Amino acid sequence: QDSSFSSWPEMFSLDSFRKGSVQWAARLYPFPPSRGPPSKVKGIPNPGSQGFLASRDLLKEFPQPKNLLNSVIGRALGISHAKDKLVYVHTNGPKKKKVTLHIKWPKSVEVEGYGSKKIDAERQAAAAACQLFKGWGLLGPRNELFDAAKYRVLADRFGSPADSWWRQEPTMPPTSWRQLNPDSIRPGGPGGLSRSLGLEEGTIDVTDFLSMTQQDSHTPLRDSRGCSFEMTDDDSAIRALTQFPLPKNLLAKVIQIATSSSTAKNLMQFHTVGTKTKLSTLTLLWPCPMTFVAKGRRKAEAENKAAALACKKLKSLGLVDRNNEPLTHAMYNLASLRELGETQRRPCTIQVPEPVLRKIETFLNHYPTDSSWISPEPQLQSDDILSLGKDSGPLSDPITGKPYMPLSEAEEVRLSQSLLELWRRRGPVWQEAPQLPVDPHRDTILNAIELHPVVVISGDTGCGKTTRIPQLLLERFVTEGRGAHCNVIITQPRRISAVSVAQRVGHELGPSLRRNVGFQVRLESKPPARGGALLFCTVGILLRKLQSNPSLEGVSHVIVDEVHERDVNTDFLLILLKGLQRLNPALRLVLMSATGDNERFSRYFGGCPVIKVPGFMYPVREHYLEDILAKLGKHQYPHRHRHHESEDECALDLDLVTDLVLHIDAHGEPGDVLLPPVHSNIPMMDQKAIFQQPPLGVRKIVLATNIAETSITINDIVHVVDSGLHKEERYDLKTKVAPSLGPQPGTASPGGVLDQREYLTTLGQRLAHISTDPRLAKAIVLAAIFRCLHPLLVVVSCLTRDPFSSSLQNRAEVDKVKALLSHDSGSDHLAFVRAVAGWEEVLRWQDRSSRENYLEENLLYAPSLRFIHASPGLIKQFSENIYEAFLVGKPSDCTLASAQCNEYSEEEELVKGVLMAGLYPNLIQVRQGKVTRQGKFKPNSVTYRTKSGNILLHKSTINRLGGRQGGAGMVPSPSPVFPREATRLRSRWLTYFMAVKSNGSVFVRDSSQVHPLAVLLLTDGDVHIR
Repeated sequence: QDSSFSSWPEMFSLDSFRKGSVQWAARLYPFPPSRGPPSKVKGIPNPGSQGFLASRDLLKEFPQPKNLLNSVIGRALGISHAKDKLVYVHTNGPKKKKVTLHIKWPKSVEVEGYGSKKIDAERQAAAAACQLFKGWGLLGPRNELFDAAKYRVLADRFGSPADSWWRQEPTMPPTSWRQLNPDSIRPGGPGGLSRSLGLEEGTIDVTDFLSMTQQDSHTPLRDSRGCSFEMTDDDSAIRALTQFPLPKNLLAKVIQIATSSSTAKNLMQFHTVGTKTKLSTLTLLWPCPMTFVAKGRRKAEAENKAAALACKKLKSLGLVDRNNEPLTHAMYNLASLRELGETQRRPCTIQVPEPVLRKIETFLNHYPTDSSWISPEPQLQSDDILSLGKDSGPLSDPITGKPYMPLSEAEEVRLSQSLLELWRRRGPVWQEAPQLPVDPHRDTILNAIELHPVVVISGDTGCGKTTRIPQLLLERFVTEGRGAHCNVIITQPRRISAVSVAQRVGHELGPSLRRNVGFQVRLESKPPARGGALLFCTVGILLRKLQSNPSLEGVSHVIVDEVHERDVNTDFLLILLKGLQRLNPALRLVLMSATGDNERFSRYFGGCPVIKVPGFMYPVREHYLEDILAKLGKHQYPHRHRHHESEDECALDLDLVTDLVLHIDAHGEPGDVLLPPVHSNIPMMDQKAIFQQPPLGVRKIVLATNIAETSITINDIVHVVDSGLHKEERYDLKTKVAPSLGPQPGTASPGGVLDQREYLTTLGQRLAHISTDPRLAKAIVLAAIFRCLHPLLVVVSCLTRDPFSSSLQNRAEVDKVKALLSHDSGSDHLAFVRAVAGWEEVLRWQDRSSRENYLEENLLYAPSLRFIHASPGLIKQFSENIYEAFLVGKPSDCTLASAQCNEYSEEEELVKGVLMAGLYPNLIQVRQGKVTRQGKFKPNSVTYRTKSGNILLHKSTINRLGGRQGGAGMVPSPSPVFPREATRLRSRWLTYFMAVKSNGSVFVRDSSQVHPLAVLLLTDGDVHIR
């Protein structure tokens, strides 16, 4: 208590407010009674009652209460009348008159009086107010007035009517009366005192004069629940209504958003009484009980004013924004949000058995973890399946794949003469070849290639650059007697392009030279003989050849076709070829493009010449979507305003494609319709079907993606239906999302493939032999070390080619099959392992019917399984890669269950942990609670968090299905970390290979639950023991 109040004896003690049976409870009173809510002053119930005698004693003490109040306020404020500071509001009751006296100085206070006449009720209310004034020290012991000077001092201490005697902090919602205690009162404020949060300034409730009936009729005005009770002057209510023109709507919105309820009726109640002047009482139960009173001529006006006062209060508490709009649901639940965040940030406790912990410590003591420590290379031993020796084999011939041995002069002469004889015998076949637009530019192109190390050829579609330029190079070398020196590698962006162009060129060269043309794509190759050779391959194959022959010894020309596509592999190839010019100056590089910025390629290679060749197009009519819709009698695209059922993909409009095919059949030449598809997901043999001549009377309609735009020529084509489906992968620098460019193990850090000088580390040297994504290659290397190799080979192969026969029609059935295969492992990747293991078992039966039943029951695609498991297949290819990396003794060990590299292949948690170690930092943390984009806080929802931000699990993944349908990954009891669906996840950590961004969201398709101990031990992060 401030010392300036020491002259006011017992002013703030409870006894000074008691007089007989009359008890006063004012919220200006800094030391609230310890008996709970404030008591109420009762007045004139019945003549002769104790309350009636008390009220008469009060009037005897203050016989002229109204004049006394006017005199006190007049002297204190220096005004002639106090009409503005004392407002009497009359209400006609059934038996008694009620008067509510609003006192605006020294604080806004409300007192009530009752009587048989209006004047009696006014005097009763005024007498109660005089008792308050005396208690506040505004009257002397004998109710005498002070002089004007002393009142001015008291007025300064109280503050002006616009000021607050006790400063209130608006940052928290007010608490109820029962929550306050004397310890919460502290010195401060201009008057020397401050009070705890939650007390409404200058409010008092004097309703003890009411009879029981009258008390019931005025229940909303009572404070029996500890409600905050606010009554202000009408000017304040009008100003509040101006600030909040639609207060009731705003209150309803705030309450609905904050409480997540559909209605606000239960938390916002109005009670209006009066005839001429309406007095409305608003009881607000959120964020704590509060009461607001206002008057008006009509009921709606009074209610709006009370609601406006409530809005003003909510804004002072920070529950309405600066634009007088509701906050978000999350902002109203910040405390819960912070508590949930603290829970999520708590570390995951892992208990390691003592024997295991001792083994770990012994291992770490034996093998230091300092990055500067380099392990010595062990000696290469033939019987060591995990030999880490260095590959010192001979160079590989880029054309044949066999060890490279330069030809002697005699061999070169003999081979050149043989090629010249073969060329001369092919005359008639060459004459039959049609003339193409590139033929007149033959000498210009060949001379430029001979004089310049790099040449860019820009040719329009149909000019013949893909098939004719390699033949022109071979022709010049052969006719000049240098045929043995001509070995050309031509890259194509697609496997189907490489195979089809090779076959086309071989046909044009004729039977005598057909063997000099070959192709090589993944898992399928037909290389030509060395000397006078044309090899068509994909960009990835040439990158692989550069590993075994970095200078491309034995190659005369490299032609990069369709260079304008600018995918990652093509750009990387151009970088290597530019540096290769210093190692092999005789090598000639030809870049061919139909479109694109060819000048940029020229500048990159030092201003090399650009040769432009005009093209030739057969008369082709293009019909765009609008034209098709008009022909079909449709006025608008049916899917334009439709919300797709798939969360992460745009659905293909199969109905529109079907209608178009039917339209072509109805309006074209009569005959059957042949519909061969062409896209990258069908096997090579099926892709070749588009080149076959259809029978007479059969019309060929090709359903194609953009793969049909890459050097593919179909001679008898009549109609092409482009569905608009374009499979494209892009890298986002901000989100770090791209299937082949995600976080790679190629950084110069411990466990990476590059050192500080950007040279290959020991791990990088092994990864370089494995032709797959570096992260998957790292998982394969680690699997060989941890002796669980075969399951990882299956997983990597299935991530390269999906073994399931998934389509738009049977996607749900495939998801169910994957859930059954996964069982309780909580892993999409182990579902792949079990599917392939079952296929291997079926193959041993040599029963065709059993194989077909297995494929049908498990919705597996036989060509994909052959691509994965058959010989040659992905597993066999990876096995050879591992053997070349000196990780196994022989390739067959990789798939042999009894081999040492598969000793722990049955340990599923180890398999998932090794996979996570290779894919790290592709790690997902499952968290409880999220805030939606609309600002709604959902404490029971689950979010999936990565280092780059939140992602979504695709609905096909096992872990999402397990969470919703009780499938994989169930535990018997809920965990404190996970609610609802997340309680069925046995681990809060998931690993994944690919994250795809589609329609603005990032999705993960295949995931596996990982044991927390694996996260602790098998990642590249630092470990702190506490």
